[in-house]
Amino acid sequence: MNSDNDEAIKVLLTFLGDRREDRPYELVEYCLEKEGTKTIQTHITGAALAHLTGPYDKVVVFVTKTSSKNISILSEDLGEMEKLLHIHEIEEEYDEGSLLLAIDTIISAVSAEGRPVNLVIDITHGFRYLALLYFSAISYLTLFREVKIDGIFYGKYTGTNQTAIIDLTPAYAFVQWTQAAHAFTESGKVDFLARMLHARKMDLITSNQSDKSMNDVVKCLQGMAYPLTHPLPIEIGQAVHLFLNALDELKNESLLSPAFAHVLDDITQRIAPLSGQMIPRKKREVILDNDEIRKELKIAAWFLAHGRLGDALIVLREYLVNAVLLCENKDDWLVHEERVRVSSRLSALSRNIENESISQLLSENQREIADIWQELSVLRNSYAHAGFKQDRIRPDREMTRAYELLERCSNLPAVTLRFESTHGRLLISPLGLSPGTLYSALLRFEPDFVIVLTSSDSIEAIDQIVKKANFPKEAVKTISYVDPFVGYEEIPHIVNSCLEDLLLSDQVICNITGGTTLMGETVRTIYEHCRRFDISSQLFALIDRRSRKEQEKNPFFLGDCIQLS
Repeated sequence: MNSDNDEAIKVLLTFLGDRREDRPYELVEYCLEKEGTKTIQTHITGAALAHLTGPYDKVVVFVTKTSSKNISILSEDLGEMEKLLHIHEIEEEYDEGSLLLAIDTIISAVSAEGRPVNLVIDITHGFRYLALLYFSAISYLTLFREVKIDGIFYGKYTGTNQTAIIDLTPAYAFVQWTQAAHAFTESGKVDFLARMLHARKMDLITSNQSDKSMNDVVKCLQGMAYPLTHPLPIEIGQAVHLFLNALDELKNESLLSPAFAHVLDDITQRIAPLSGQMIPRKKREVILDNDEIRKELKIAAWFLAHGRLGDALIVLREYLVNAVLLCENKDDWLVHEERVRVSSRLSALSRNIENESISQLLSENQREIADIWQELSVLRNSYAHAGFKQDRIRPDREMTRAYELLERCSNLPAVTLRFESTHGRLLISPLGLSPGTLYSALLRFEPDFVIVLTSSDSIEAIDQIVKKANFPKEAVKTISYVDPFVGYEEIPHIVNSCLEDLLLSDQVICNITGGTTLMGETVRTIYEHCRRFDISSQLFALIDRRSRKEQEKNPFFLGDCIQLS
């Protein structure tokens, strides 16, 4: 007996039938069909297997009341191995309760040691329905206990001098293989399938010449495990591509067993749509094209079909980012800053989709992508934050919403988030009691349009300033504060008044100097909105280093500028 508790024990499982008195168990010469040279004479196939495939740590035999009379024959056949014999009695009834009890008895007998088991099964003797009970029990044992099937054998008695013991293990290997394939198609998890292929690969091919090709298939299948477990569309595309190529090589050799080829064809049909491009040595060289984003939609659909809602939502969100980047012809689509830029613009548009200033600028497609983004973000956040929210998770409803979003994404045409520019360069600048700062800003930045944030006390100075700067008065928009010192509650309204002009500008220059502290804070808030909407923008401060007396004497002086951001 093995002494290490973690070491597998080898167990033989057999059954004694109830032979009639006029047809007792005969002494037969047995040989393993594949070997043919080594033989043993016994009355019972299970005893022959014990001698031909041993040594064993345990021999488990199942009997009924009537077949127990043959235990002495088995004991005699086993010889010194009789001490390993464990006898279990099962009922001869056929009702559901008796059958389930028999299955439980088999499970308990095999796994009683609480250690890993290498199991060999003899299905020669006993009632014919017992084979099904064996298979039911070992299906459980191999999945939920540390039991490995080393062999399933049947003694093919022909009445001749020698009886061959046939190895039926490949037939059960195919059962395990189809279970693994089913687990993959249902859950998308390939670990079990890869392990099964690796363990039983020689049962599934018809020649040792295909060993390398099968190894390549196993290796590629294992390579799919990690990306398919996580939402990694580029890596999934490459892994599936490699697997399908390795599979084609194996098929081209025409050495696959037919049953194996049939199941692999089914798997191929299911995952082929996920195949993508190979990843270059530098991942940044991966090409963003229509094939790539169509594949991403198929991967999102695949995740949904396998109940992986959170992963599907992540992929759909990134799909929208990629759809915008594709429309912009961006080669640097994998650069983090580029993706954040598009994400921020989508978020800003979606949050302000009901804003009248923005809504009137949006095309139908821009409004649709902003709305999808908003709904997708709300749904995704439930899973991105592990469900920590006040509302209940409602799986059926949320799965339905996800499928609807997938459909809307699929129907979304190419769309840009840009608007046709009408301003070119836009200047945002405060105006306090000193006209010099606005004058310097107009000369320094040469804007096409300017929004002046001012007060009722300063607004009349604008005409003189633009005239001195030779700037067209019709290109000036003024926004006046009710209280230019403490009216901080006015900031949201003023920012909203600027939004349309911001979105219609190629570049926005924000000057924070020249007015009250409130005006400077408003300009900084406008600058932050520009960043959210992915509008090219810069933040400046203008400095007049002259004395106050000189400034009052000649306010129209070109000061220095400092870029803050």
